[in-house]
Amino acid sequence: MVTFTEPEHVKHVLKLYESGVPKQQNTNISKNAMSDVLKMIGLQSIVAVNPPAWNHQRTVLNRAFTSPKVFFNVMKKKSELCIDIWKREGKPVKVGYSLQKMTLDVLACTIFGYDFDTLSGKGSEPLEAYNYCMEHIFNPLRLFLKSKNLPYFGAKKLAQNVDTFDNYCWKIMNEVKEKMGDKLVDVVDDEKDTSIIRLMIENGMDLQAVRDNISTFFIAGHETTAVALTYATGFLALYPDIQQKIRNEVNNVVPNELTFESLKDLHYLEYFIKETMRYQPSINVMGGRETDRDIIIGDYFIPAKTNVQLDLCTMAHDPAIWGDPETFRPERFLNDQLTKEQRSAYIPFSAGPRFCIGMSFSLEEQKIFLTTLVKNFSSITMAPGATIVEAPKSFVNCPNLDLLSVNFK
Repeated sequence: MVTFTEPEHVKHVLKLYESGVPKQQNTNISKNAMSDVLKMIGLQSIVAVNPPAWNHQRTVLNRAFTSPKVFFNVMKKKSELCIDIWKREGKPVKVGYSLQKMTLDVLACTIFGYDFDTLSGKGSEPLEAYNYCMEHIFNPLRLFLKSKNLPYFGAKKLAQNVDTFDNYCWKIMNEVKEKMGDKLVDVVDDEKDTSIIRLMIENGMDLQAVRDNISTFFIAGHETTAVALTYATGFLALYPDIQQKIRNEVNNVVPNELTFESLKDLHYLEYFIKETMRYQPSINVMGGRETDRDIIIGDYFIPAKTNVQLDLCTMAHDPAIWGDPETFRPERFLNDQLTKEQRSAYIPFSAGPRFCIGMSFSLEEQKIFLTTLVKNFSSITMAPGATIVEAPKSFVNCPNLDLLSVNFK
C-alpha cells in the first residue's frame, strides 16, 4: 500500500480516481478473510461503484439533498431532546454515545423515513450491533486468519452482529417497499413526501444496491457527524474563550428561537466547526483505491494493482502547510483566507465530483446542535479526570467515551 500525505499528490489521486482510474474495487480486502466487512458494508453503494452505475446513483441520491431546509425541524427537535436528556442527568455527561444516538435518529427521520428514537431508549439493537462490528471488524490480525469460526477476538459473536446489522438493513428496505405497495413509478414527484430508500427503489436501483446504500448512510451519515460533534463539544470545554465567542455570536444572531435562515449568519461558529474537522478529522484515512495501470504521481512510480490511500490527518497537521497546526484556532478560516495549499489539504468531505453527498447535511446538523447547546448552557467544562485523546487512525475516529465526559451548567 502507498499512502500519500502531500496535497498535490492527493489531488492527483482524487483526479484519477474520480475519472475512473484507478477504479475502486476494494481488492485490497480479501473476500475470504474479510467476508464480514463485505457483507456489512457492501460493494454496490455509491462509495464503491464506478461510472456509469455511480452516475445513476448520484443523480438519484442528489434529489434527497437538494432542499436542506426540509431537514431543519427534525435536526432542531432531536438536538433539543438530546440536550434535555443531559439536563435531566444532572451530572458529567459522556457525550459521545448520546450524540451517536442523536445523529442516528436524525438520519432515520430525514433519510430513511421513520424514527428509530434511540435517544429515548428504543431501537438500540442495530446500533449496538453496528458499534460491536465497527470495534472488531477492522482488526488487522483478521486478515491473516481465514476462518470466522476460529476462536479469536469473539469471531462468532462478530459474525452474529454482522448478521444482525445486515438483516436490519434489509428490514428497513422491505418495510419501505411494503408501504409503497406494488405501484412503482419511473420518476419521483418532487412534491411527494418520500424517503431516500423510496427514491432509490422508484428509480430502478438494484435492491442489493439499495441495501448497500442503507448501510453506507448508516455508517457515513451519522457516525462521522457524531464524532465531529463529540470533539466539538470537548473543544468548547477545553477552550472557554472560544466557547464564549461562539455564545456571544449565537446570542446576537439568535436572540430568540433558532430559524433556518439565521444559520447562515453564524460565521464564527462555522469557523469553529471547520477547525474542529481540521484538527481532528472524523475520517483520518481515505482508502479503498487501487491502481488499474502503472501511473506516475509526483516523483513516484506506482505499479498497477497497488493499493492507495490518502492520509488526511497528516495533511491537516503539517507545519509546512499550516504554520501552527497544533494550535486550535478557528480564526484561520476567517473570510476564506486559506492559502491554495491549505484548501487542498483540507478535505474532510473529500473533493472532486465524488465529494461527500451529505456535506451540507452534516454541517447543518452541527450548526443546529452547537447553537442549541450554547443557548441552553452558560458553562461547558471538562469533567474531573476527563480528557480528549487522539483517536487511532482507523475507518473513523471515535473518542474514548469513558474519558470524554463534560460538565454542563
